[in-house]
Amino acid sequence: MNLVGKIFVVLIFVLSLVLMSLTVAVYMTHTNWYVYVNNTDTSTGYPLGLKPQMANLQEENANLRKAYATLVGDYEKSLQESTNAKSEIVAVKENQTKEVQELRETISSSYAEINTRLDDTHKALVTIASGHELLRDSIKTLQQEVTALSDKLSDRTGFMNEIAQLERRNRELASRNEDLKNENVLANEVLTYNNMVNDLEYYRTQTPPVSIQGRVIEQAGRKIRINVGSDDGIRPGHKFQLLSKDGTTYICDVEVENVMPDVATCIFSNLRSEQSINVIPGCIVRPL
Repeated sequence: MNLVGKIFVVLIFVLSLVLMSLTVAVYMTHTNWYVYVNNTDTSTGYPLGLKPQMANLQEENANLRKAYATLVGDYEKSLQESTNAKSEIVAVKENQTKEVQELRETISSSYAEINTRLDDTHKALVTIASGHELLRDSIKTLQQEVTALSDKLSDRTGFMNEIAQLERRNRELASRNEDLKNENVLANEVLTYNNMVNDLEYYRTQTPPVSIQGRVIEQAGRKIRINVGSDDGIRPGHKFQLLSKDGTTYICDVEVENVMPDVATCIFSNLRSEQSINVIPGCIVRPL
């Protein structure tokens, strides 16, 4: 056998070995790939195959999508309930705000009515006090006339008619005195009902103007609110001087328009309609 034959034989042997190795490798590779893809038994030492893993992942994904849809539904339901609750709260708040405003208006109207009644009562008491004074003066005059008449009586026949007239006048004055007493009793009942002083001498000597001074709380347009009210003796119509916070600068005059127990509303009384001023809270109001 020559050299070419030997080389050919060697090449055939080597090629046979290569083909055998390739066959074994393909077989082993195919077996591992099948197990890697389809294995469901992990007790053999191989991990779970790709197909079972994919099936598990698809099932888990479906469960997650179902849970997500449930959560989205719960969220939308909660959002709708929250929106409805918010609407109800807004409606309740509006109703409460309206009720509070109506209550404030009712209270303001009640205070104004009470202040008007108190002013009327005060005027009636002043009138009654004046009537008592006049009645007292009339009785004193009558007594003086009776005394003078008694001193001058020497002949009773000539003065009988005059005495009868004086007695009739005395009875009329006594009747008027009883009427005034009844009016005084009614006025005292009104004063007691409103927790006011029912001593006639108090109203006989009292001066209507207030002597208390206060300070400005706030300004609204051409009106101001001050920190004194009906509990301090303030009444509608009372007038004050508006001064600076230190009391050295005169600004204008103001007049009480409405009063409540601890505050009062005043309007500028000596400003032209086109004139406006800015009042700083804390400015002093002093009675005229």
